[in-house]
Amino acid sequence: MFAKALTSRTKWDDTVFFSLSFSLLALVCHYHLCSQRVALYFLLGVILRRFGNVLPASLKSGSLLIVIILIFTGEEIFKLSFIQFAWCLAMLAFLAGLGQAMESSPVVSLFAWLGRNSLIVLVVHAMFVVSLKPSATLFLKLDQTGLLYSTAVVVITMSGCVLSAFLFDRTRISQYLFGVDKIYSDLKLSALKKPA
Repeated sequence: MFAKALTSRTKWDDTVFFSLSFSLLALVCHYHLCSQRVALYFLLGVILRRFGNVLPASLKSGSLLIVIILIFTGEEIFKLSFIQFAWCLAMLAFLAGLGQAMESSPVVSLFAWLGRNSLIVLVVHAMFVVSLKPSATLFLKLDQTGLLYSTAVVVITMSGCVLSAFLFDRTRISQYLFGVDKIYSDLKLSALKKPA
């Protein structure tokens, strides 16, 4: 935010913005206020955003890159490395390609809707996840794989988070918590808009 504010007021170019952002992130990492992994992924996001959110979208290229990485690198995708970045970009290319192939599908509209409501999910999901932990033993008695429990937690958490956003807007709490009148995004809007 500081780098953006400074460069936009002084009309400096992107080189100064990226240099300043990188230096500030390096300083934050040096004092252990942020991990290097988080800083590098943040910078990758800043770069993608600065260049118009241009992401590769290809089922074939993404799939091919995923297979190559899995065959030749194995464990490397779990370590902070160039391979991990390539893995993330391959997954993004694959998922973006899948989104394009299924863009008229109701599933894509559902995920677009959840994506637009992701702020509230980020903010309140822990409350639902923690409150559902005592029910784990009951679910594990029914299904020892944990798949049923995981599915139930995801569905209840997402539903609860979206319902929270709706209630925050209705009770006007959104103004005080988030500084906006409305944080909930309608599902109808997802159906009308083409998914990105």
